[in-house]
Amino acid sequence: EAVPPSWHVACKAVDKLKHWVSGYIWRETHWLWLQDSLLAGRVVQTTWGTAEEWLRFGVHDAYADAPLEGTPPLYTFNERLGMRWEVLVSLLKELHQRRGAWEQLLVVEVGVFAGHLSQFLLRDCPFVRLLGVDPYIGADGTFPGNFSQTLDADVALYKAASVMEPYGDRADLWTMTSEKAAAQLEDGIVDAIFIDGCHLYECVKSDFELWMPKMRRGHEVLVAGHDFSPQWPGVVRAVHERRAGGHEVNLATDWMWWWFEQRP
Repeated sequence: EAVPPSWHVACKAVDKLKHWVSGYIWRETHWLWLQDSLLAGRVVQTTWGTAEEWLRFGVHDAYADAPLEGTPPLYTFNERLGMRWEVLVSLLKELHQRRGAWEQLLVVEVGVFAGHLSQFLLRDCPFVRLLGVDPYIGADGTFPGNFSQTLDADVALYKAASVMEPYGDRADLWTMTSEKAAAQLEDGIVDAIFIDGCHLYECVKSDFELWMPKMRRGHEVLVAGHDFSPQWPGVVRAVHERRAGGHEVNLATDWMWWWFEQRP
């Protein structure tokens, strides 16, 4: 027996409602945690659970002391919902439209791993030229989750290279550290950057120092990243310090953070 059209409409409505409810719960939980952290003057473990509970997700830095000093950024929880690749694709399309929708955007992805995010960017944003940067060390504990123990770095590299190969000169993968890659790239040519490599405070702070001079001048650029969460206090601290003084920081589901910036 054929399913009536009204059934499909109802199913779509239910899915949309579930998506909205999940986003609402995430936003409220995340926002309460952030307010708790700002009031405490450091990253705390409250609404999302204890540091011990993060162990089930593998590698983390939740025990690190991460002070949040000075006048905080202007934090805003954005209405965009979805996984990080969905949010980032949306942001890049917005940037492309703001630029007049005619020029190619050079996007740097710091921390490629197996190329999952890269695949969405290259497939859904034909105006993007992607430069992926990842040393594929693995054994240093910076792979996500438990992959430093369970996945050979060469396997992750092979998967990422396989993702990028079909896109020809639209995609490059530099198997080196962030520091070495930044040294090889001229200043003022990057339109957007996604920081998702080593999540320790010193690493994220260094990535800001290395890559911000590479951002295109005279244009609006996108600075974004992943894991603004109690699991990785170093990310929170580095972003907080970078935008201290009331500068805007957008937050969204899947631990996304970003801002648009007009470079002089």
